[in-house]
Amino acid sequence: MRKLSKLLAATTTMVAAGALVAGTVTAASADPIKTPSLTTLVGVGSDTITPLFDNGVPGNQKGTLVHDYNATKPGNPVASWDAINPATGAAGETIITKALNSKDTSCAMARPDGSSAGIKQLDLGQTDTNKVGGQTIYCVDYARSSRGPKTTSFEDAFAALMKDAITWSFPKVKGEKNPQPKTLSLTQLVGIYTCKLTNWNQVGGSKAPIGVVIPQSGSGTRSSWMTMLGIPSTVTDEPCWQNGTVNIKGVATVIEENTGVSAGNVAQFTKTQKFPDGKTIPAADDIFPYSIGDWIAQLPASKGVGGHANSIWAHGNLNLAQIANGKIAEAPTAKNAKGQVVINPRWNTNFDRTLYGVTLNGCFVATNPTSTAVCFPRSTPPKGGTAYPAYQVKGLPAFLGPTGWICTNKVALADIMSYGFGRITGCGSLKAGD
Repeated sequence: MRKLSKLLAATTTMVAAGALVAGTVTAASADPIKTPSLTTLVGVGSDTITPLFDNGVPGNQKGTLVHDYNATKPGNPVASWDAINPATGAAGETIITKALNSKDTSCAMARPDGSSAGIKQLDLGQTDTNKVGGQTIYCVDYARSSRGPKTTSFEDAFAALMKDAITWSFPKVKGEKNPQPKTLSLTQLVGIYTCKLTNWNQVGGSKAPIGVVIPQSGSGTRSSWMTMLGIPSTVTDEPCWQNGTVNIKGVATVIEENTGVSAGNVAQFTKTQKFPDGKTIPAADDIFPYSIGDWIAQLPASKGVGGHANSIWAHGNLNLAQIANGKIAEAPTAKNAKGQVVINPRWNTNFDRTLYGVTLNGCFVATNPTSTAVCFPRSTPPKGGTAYPAYQVKGLPAFLGPTGWICTNKVALADIMSYGFGRITGCGSLKAGD
């Protein structure tokens, strides 16, 4: 039911490469410091919340959800694999998400880059060749997602965890003038991303072509941004888009979400680039969606917020811009009563989003894929459903559920605030989708 047949060829081709990766993660990495055990709850997916879910490194371990939860010594520890290589920024490398021993490569896979990529990997249902207590072991137990559930099928359970918001950003380049106006409205943003508005002077800026840039295709920020603008998910390309990659010396290089310093982003936002519609556009003319929470996390540390930027995850030369809330222009960030930088509470709610932890839906039945019934994995399935292993049944709600650690613990709330996100009403509540 979970599409296991799709894994056979892919896993076979990756085993040799995966053997080179297992056990070689360095102590300086935000990936697991060592390959997780079989009953560790392993997550992949969203770049937006990758840093918040980091595993921690020796000497600098506190302050992320995974590390701080594991410090409580739960029955089933948690691990998280970054969306891209945390040391080099490379995308798509082979990882082994968990293993019985150094010879076990059955959980080898290409590193999922982004929310949709993580959810897709979760849905594949890849399993380890070894069992524990006679029970199946899944190679991925949860996905991080910065987009909401789609409704093609209802095989996943999306647990709401925290609040984020998105705005548009623009690069400042030495020697180039910025043509963008200070504020854009929802209507103007829709016109820009549907290629109906193609010059900055059409929206109150100076005369210059608009360089419309969006992140790589698996990005939850990309998907959320398109939803906010009312652009159907079936629209995967437009003639004016720099569509998730930029050409570097003949190689299509990924434009990652919510950063200005990965290789593709530096190339796009510091140099004049040719767009698919044939236009050659200076970097200073670009527009790019950006998570406000991530922006806050990348600020210098102050009053328990920020201080998390690194060599591949930082503002670079990108700057956040305003969006009108009605007729009033609003800045993306503000300060709360404690002097902490937060998402502006007066922000246009159309650009708010919820961030999720995604598990397989224990109420899903393949013969009724459009049923909206939803629950965490469970050992007693509905008729025609799947029985899940005990480590998932106990561990996933304890970490992601409404009475679980993320939703109820003060340390978890401090971690979430430190990374620029906000607590939500109904934390841990589930929605079915895919």
